[in-house]
Amino acid sequence: MALSATVNAERLHAIVESLKAEVAETNYPQLLDQLVEGLKSSVEAPNKPGPQEQASKAREQLHAVLGDAASNDFSPAWRQSLEEMGIADLLGESLAEEVERILSANEVTPTAAANELGEIRERVQRLVSALDQVSSALTFLQIGREELSPGDFEVGFLIPRSEVDNGLGQLGKEFMNLKRIVAPFSELAGESRPEVEVRSISSSEFQVFLDSAPGTAALITVALERLTRIYQQILDIRLKHQELSEADDVPDEVLKPLADHVSERIEAEISDIADEVVEKATLVDEARLNELRTELKHQLSALADRIDRGFNVEVRAGEIPRSTDDEIDEDDKDREVREAAETVLKARKSLEFMNVSGKPILHLEQPEDPTDDNGTTDAG
Repeated sequence: MALSATVNAERLHAIVESLKAEVAETNYPQLLDQLVEGLKSSVEAPNKPGPQEQASKAREQLHAVLGDAASNDFSPAWRQSLEEMGIADLLGESLAEEVERILSANEVTPTAAANELGEIRERVQRLVSALDQVSSALTFLQIGREELSPGDFEVGFLIPRSEVDNGLGQLGKEFMNLKRIVAPFSELAGESRPEVEVRSISSSEFQVFLDSAPGTAALITVALERLTRIYQQILDIRLKHQELSEADDVPDEVLKPLADHVSERIEAEISDIADEVVEKATLVDEARLNELRTELKHQLSALADRIDRGFNVEVRAGEIPRSTDDEIDEDDKDREVREAAETVLKARKSLEFMNVSGKPILHLEQPEDPTDDNGTTDAG
């Protein structure tokens, strides 16, 4: 189980413990073993119903537990880490789909299915062994876990290295751009514009996690969920545009209307998203709301442009335990935290990590970069 440069030790520890809990709760390695052995036995004794029943029952149970596995709801950053560690296909829905593919393709040749599934079983067994070893080692070395406590929120941005040319100055400038993206959400949530605190920085692709107040996280989630959904719908157009742009016989005057159509579609969506966020705002000063609506549209355009260029954005929240005492009423602050956490946690599966293909297609108006003559960026 190679440790990717993208996975810091505390995140690795948290992922390992989550996967160990998933293995214990689902018992899926044993179900996979029962499926393989049932298939093998059915080949050796095709007239006996027992092995076939064992395989059928194991298949059904395996599909059910993998469909409900906690790893299916991992955050985009955690799912990317699973991909980089080479184990994403051994977990949850991905594994369930592969098992079903193998069984469907080998309905009349159970020997072939047993052989293919046997190879997967060996990898799963090695994974379980590796999880135990890594967990023991990280615990012994007193390395903590990347976890959010109840009531904690964070906003994460993955910045492709190619976007900052590996330069410290460019990376610092991008950090300030991200701060400006977050700022109007914070003010709309009634939280003013406090200094944005960095929770952690990691990754071979630069990844920064920013501390967030509950209201800010909830508003960003609302906007990001809609923006991600509409962008997912244009991915096919983006890929076709890339293919056409690489063809020698397709002139620019044919390509430009397609790119303009996509940009106009995103811009219209951004206007609707801004209106929805403003409607949910805590701030009540109507004049200031109009100013923030305009600023928010600019920053949503900046966010959409970054998604188009390969950035990924996520919002995370610590689980909120509910009180078991019905006589204890939540105060306004506790209710705000709980409702914000519910908004974030409910949306986390829809905020899929997008590994976009092809060249950027959007041409959106970007907010001005407040840089002085010396090339330094205002932190305010």
